[in-house]
Amino acid sequence: MIHSMFIISSKWGELDSFRMIPINIECPYAECIYDASQGILAIISKEKRQKYHFLPKLDDRGKVIPVKRKAGDPEEFTPFAEERRLMESSYEYYIDNADEILDFVDLMRSKDQPVTINYADLIKK
Repeated sequence: MIHSMFIISSKWGELDSFRMIPINIECPYAECIYDASQGILAIISKEKRQKYHFLPKLDDRGKVIPVKRKAGDPEEFTPFAEERRLMESSYEYYIDNADEILDFVDLMRSKDQPVTINYADLIKK
């Protein structure tokens, strides 16, 4: 389980970032993504659960059903009808403390991988 992920460079919008991907089937995570704009490491588990999500409601032809805005509707008003659907979703975990992110990355990073990405500097920004 430990030392079972490979670090790859990526972008988060315009910012330099990194991701971690599993290198063996024993790794419990599907992916880790560093959000450089917020300083958060998002960890996506391979384990799944049933969870409700709001999805656009569709008509008989598969088109989104529009809804007209009325006076007094909130700012975050969606211009289409929505319905709750039970879907399979991965567990997600978030770490926002820079030292804890470094500890997690060091724990999960493959020790066989040469360090070509200076992830510590990206996290400490």
